[in-house]
Amino acid sequence: MKVYWFFYKQILPVNLALTTALGIASIDLFYWVFVSFGFFLSVWLYSFFYKKSKYIYCNLGYSKGRLVLGSFLINTVLGTVFLPLLWI
Repeated sequence: MKVYWFFYKQILPVNLALTTALGIASIDLFYWVFVSFGFFLSVWLYSFFYKKSKYIYCNLGYSKGRLVLGSFLINTVLGTVFLPLLWI
């Protein structure tokens, strides 16, 4: 779980920046962009700019698919927990 959390913490700032930029048109889109499009675009950007970091995770026994899936689940849970804050 620590590896998934570490990978997620590296992707989160990019995801928040992209979500804010893309979700500025409508606050209703913020959650959906954060959970889906922003997350996967952040994963792609991270893997594009930090190509050699995948070897760290491979040496620990984690594939890229497992990292993305674990981080996506963390992202979905955190997004669902903070979703009611959008309506306050």
